[in-house]
Parts: sequence; C-alpha cells; structure tokens
Amino acid sequence: MMNLLVVDDEYLIAESISDSLRCDDLELDSVFCAYSVQGAKDILDKNEVEILITDVEMPGESGLDLLRWMEQRKLDPVKILLTAHKKFEYAYNAMQHNCIKYLLKPVSIRVIKMVVQEAIDKRIHEKVFDKWWSSLTAEERIRLTREETTMDIVNQVKKVVRENISSLELNRMLIANRIFLNEDYLSYIFHKKSGETLNSFIVSERIRKVKSLLLATDYSIDVIACKAGFSDATYMRKVFKKREQVSPTQYRKNLLEQKK
Repeated sequence: MMNLLVVDDEYLIAESISDSLRCDDLELDSVFCAYSVQGAKDILDKNEVEILITDVEMPGESGLDLLRWMEQRKLDPVKILLTAHKKFEYAYNAMQHNCIKYLLKPVSIRVIKMVVQEAIDKRIHEKVFDKWWSSLTAEERIRLTREETTMDIVNQVKKVVRENISSLELNRMLIANRIFLNEDYLSYIFHKKSGETLNSFIVSERIRKVKSLLLATDYSIDVIACKAGFSDATYMRKVFKKREQVSPTQYRKNLLEQKK
C-alpha cells in the first residue's frame, strides 16, 4: 500500500480529487491533502509519500518550487503536475523533474484515476527492481554494468528516442518500458556512458529534427514543431533560439542564402 498527496490551493478541487482517490480499486493506504506548498512540506516532513499530485500555480511558492524542495531533500515520489494554463514552459519543467504526466485543468476524475494507477504501477515496478538489484552479488552487478552491456542500452535508448521523436509522450518512462528496464537504472547508465542526461538528449534530438525539416522541407514552423514533438511552436522557437542562438526562421533563411 502507498501514500498519496494532493496539493492544490483551490480547496474544492483538492478535496474532490482526494475523495475520488479514496476508493477500493486503487492500492492506496492514505490520501493526504494540502492547500499550499508549506502545507505539503509539513506533510512530507512527517509521512512517506510515494505519489504526488500538485498544482503548478499557487500563491507564494509554486508546485515547481515544491518539486525543487523535494529534490534537495532526496525525496522522489512519482510526480503528476496539474495546471489551469497551457504554458509549455511548465511542460518542459515537468519533463526536467521527471513528472510522469502534465495534466491541463479541467481534468476528469476518470483520467486522474488512470494516471494514479500508472503511478502505482511505476512505483511497484521500482520496488521490484530495487529488491532484485539488492539480491545480486557484486560479480553479477559488475557483469550487468560492463561496457558492452551498457553501450547496448545507450544504443537502444537512442533508437527508441529517434523512432518516437514526434510523440508528445516521449519520456523516460516510455523508453524504459520499451526496453524493459527500470527508469532510474536506465537514466544512470545513459548519463554515465553518454555524458548527458536523458532529458537533454531528447531535447537535442527534437532540435536536430527541427533543423532537418527546416533544411529539407518548406513546412511551416507550426508543422515542424509538431513533427519534432513540440506541442507549441512558440515554445519550440524559445528552445531552438536558446540552443542555436538564432530563431528557426532565421536559421532557414541562413541555409537558403548559403545555397545561393
């Protein structure tokens, strides 16, 4: 059984979600409810919480502030973000903090239950992996992390990312499920062997796809953003310019001028 925490400054929403999750069909022990980040911190200081559902925009500290606070304290529940605003900077931050879902309000109780069940399954999988890993001998662990094995994992990860680059659902969990590995182990091996985080690699591949389409097609920026896995062209432009120092439009213009 697991503990879950709902954090939302809107009392009725927080209570509605909490009440709906206090049901027999979900394997939850306790469902806590907080109406501010400070309230959430108080609960997290006193209880082990495996699953967190938090609103992003709240008075004072935000849901993202809460995620950073937890990371500083090595608290790592399965995280689900809620927001009433379609700001894709939040989606990017959700990915950076390894949130399994980013849900836009209003969201149905049915969807919330589905996502919570996904979170429960994820945590169970992690516990099974941890138990299995701790049962291995030192020799077995060395064998599993030897060069050829880990490089094969890195290559598999890159293959899955490139094959699913246009998908909005491309994240650590999807990749781990495709190659049948624990998410934390996958991230550790990928970072250790490639020198970059998995999230950074995904963003790099999305930008690489954008550049390829800018060069090879006359698609609009909106279409290119979609094909590269960005739901919002404005956000894509922001990420692209940060990485390439020019806008996508200017990048395409520069390429055309070079061809003359």
